[in-house]
Amino acid sequence: MRATNYKQRLIENILSAPMLAVFAAIATGILADDLLQISVEFLALALCGLLLLLRRAINRRCGTFIVTWFGFILLGAFLAATDELPPPIQVHCIDATDYWHARVARVVGRVTSPTTNNMGRLVHLDLLAQRCGETWLARTGRVSIKLWQNERIASGDEITLRLTIEPLTLRRNPTDPDPKIIARRDGLSGRAIAKSPYAFTKRAQSLSAFIDRARDSSSERFENHFEAKHSAIAKALSNGDQNAINAEMREYWSVSGLTHLLSVSGLHITLIATLVFIIVSQLLLLIPRFAERWSVRRVAAIIAIPLIILFCCWAGSPSPAVRATIMGVAFLCGIAIGRPSSVINAVGIAGVLILIIMPVSLYDLSFIFSFVSILFLLLLPRLKTSQNLWHRLGRFAANLILASIVATLATLPIAAYYFGRVSLIAPLANLIGVPIGSAVATPGALLYSLIAPISEMLEQILRIGLKTTLIVLDSLITYLGSKTWSAIDVAAPTYFEMIVYYIGLLTIVIKPKKRLAQYIGIVVCVIVCSSYYWRLGPGHHHNGKLVVQQLYVGQGDAALIQLPDREVILIDAGGSLNAKGFDPGQQTVAPMMRRLGIRTIDLAMVSHPHPDHLEGFAYIAKHFKIKELWWSGNGADLPTMKLLIKAVKENGGIIKLSAQLAKIQKRGNTTIELYHPGHNNDEDKSLFDPTLNDNENSIVLRLQYKKYSILFTGDIEANTESKLSERVPVVDVIKVPHHGSNTSSTRKFITALKPKVAIISVGANNRFNFPRAEVIERYQTYNAEIFRTDQDGMIEIVTDGNSIIINTNSGRRYEIP
Repeated sequence: MRATNYKQRLIENILSAPMLAVFAAIATGILADDLLQISVEFLALALCGLLLLLRRAINRRCGTFIVTWFGFILLGAFLAATDELPPPIQVHCIDATDYWHARVARVVGRVTSPTTNNMGRLVHLDLLAQRCGETWLARTGRVSIKLWQNERIASGDEITLRLTIEPLTLRRNPTDPDPKIIARRDGLSGRAIAKSPYAFTKRAQSLSAFIDRARDSSSERFENHFEAKHSAIAKALSNGDQNAINAEMREYWSVSGLTHLLSVSGLHITLIATLVFIIVSQLLLLIPRFAERWSVRRVAAIIAIPLIILFCCWAGSPSPAVRATIMGVAFLCGIAIGRPSSVINAVGIAGVLILIIMPVSLYDLSFIFSFVSILFLLLLPRLKTSQNLWHRLGRFAANLILASIVATLATLPIAAYYFGRVSLIAPLANLIGVPIGSAVATPGALLYSLIAPISEMLEQILRIGLKTTLIVLDSLITYLGSKTWSAIDVAAPTYFEMIVYYIGLLTIVIKPKKRLAQYIGIVVCVIVCSSYYWRLGPGHHHNGKLVVQQLYVGQGDAALIQLPDREVILIDAGGSLNAKGFDPGQQTVAPMMRRLGIRTIDLAMVSHPHPDHLEGFAYIAKHFKIKELWWSGNGADLPTMKLLIKAVKENGGIIKLSAQLAKIQKRGNTTIELYHPGHNNDEDKSLFDPTLNDNENSIVLRLQYKKYSILFTGDIEANTESKLSERVPVVDVIKVPHHGSNTSSTRKFITALKPKVAIISVGANNRFNFPRAEVIERYQTYNAEIFRTDQDGMIEIVTDGNSIIINTNSGRRYEIP
């Protein structure tokens, strides 16, 4: 009987929420257009034709639903086809004295320079005009820029400053966020670098400008009165500013499954709306005869609507907050007009409006997480209520636990696909962390922002309470997120696995008893198929081939190699030249390995101990097992080198000095030839030459698979190249030494090796101006095909021993027969 009642209630909920079906149709159309690339003209004609069919269907009173359904699908496709990237910015004069006039479109948040610790703001600027000589020429386009003056700036302010305009970049690694999606979402035509301080030409006096300045003042107060990490959490919870959340903190929050707390989204909007609704309702009930003449619920809903919109603006109107606000307004409007409110319909309305305004939101990860978890939670049957207080509290707690588990299960395949990791403690962490974060820390941070400027005494009292809450929350997240058992690394699931998983999950949620046996059978089949699929190991789609992936790690080096027998080699792991800078080990190398299902590195090699080659290993050593480590012996006192050696030893790995290895090593049917250091002649077995710099002491090795070879050179320079020119045989592919520096790649070296392909690992717009033009010219002189990670993104080299195919993340392809 209960199952029947639940089924009837579920059907009634779905039928009462037609906007959910509309949302599904529009989303289907967007996906179809992005997949098939249908022209706008064809879609416009199809829509017109469908309108004629709809009129005929209405007249005949048949087929109306089907025609309407296809109409919304076509509408979604049309929206996607017309949602193009903003055109690039036209720069007609380039002169060091030229200035730009721009208007602030949005203040994203406060940022700190990793090198100088200077405070600045990340903003979006709408360019208005460019000064060419003495003439101002009108220009259009929106750019993202960091302004390093510690001066409050707000939406609508107009400024002049010198700029360098840079075009949008393509996604450089398969695991990186797609810049095209971000550009379409925010309307960005490119990015800019400030070359001078800015001067105000107009100060905006609008409500949005007032909110921006107040939010900036609030953020500054958090920074002045709280520890850095607690300030970062408070700003994220109350102001929607996540820019101060560093990579380590984000890692802990992700592993614990509580990243959603850092984003002003449905949880925050629901909290604000509920608090306002309850407070206003109780206050109105105190007014004599008010409840007799007016509906308290309707009035409370009407008052709550502008307040949650105001909170969304206060948080900077990020996409998750906008989605949640639309959903909340739709739900409150249902209460205000006296119509039966349907949460499912509110979800559908929010989805439809968001996709109409911004079709690219369909690919926003937070959008996907939000809607998937919400839909499964709405399908979840609730436990029956009771008049007994203890029973009610117990069932409330049980509902919370069940909801946390279902939300985690609902988003599990998505997390596995995008992050290569599944949190094992998310249900427990949410059960503890969500009440602390949403019910205590968020209201406390908001109250602090409002009250602190008014009363110094209240500011101190609130600061103590908020600081205590933030310490508890941060300690919980740090503890749970730092444990190795908190999450497991998984390979990216296939679409087939994801579809079967969701079918099974729906079966359990809707009919937990009747279909459980069938679902268990399906799961067993999927596990068996998946085990066979992944049994082939990483790079199974290249089984029997040598695969080298030269990752884009900025100004650094990292090569992930999968041998034909499925062994994994990692040569360098990138690293930032600044201690607080980008960590490619955590943000590039690790996600790529997780996506490929790699949990163990059979051989790791540090070419030389410079930060841009070594520092990425700090993260890799903590999260992946390394069976064997090769290094030159140079840099033994460096913290990361010590950490790496210690981690390998603790996991039972082997550490070998490259100069003490045999010159020729065999890994299955792949040959590794070591040439430097200590291999320049048969007698010399020294570790490294102390008379040479670190670059010259880089490990040089050559991979040979059947008739093709690849040479890895580290950062060697002319002196070492001269010695190796007479010893290293001809190679097919060379990883260009020292990122294309003109102190390397001598003509003698290139002439001796005769490479057909030259791979340059280099950071975009790096301060060294690598690769140098003369180096490019030298390789071109010898007809070598040149690939660059800053332009081509990740470069994948695949050989079966009979040919070499090179593919890049930018879509470029080259073949050596």
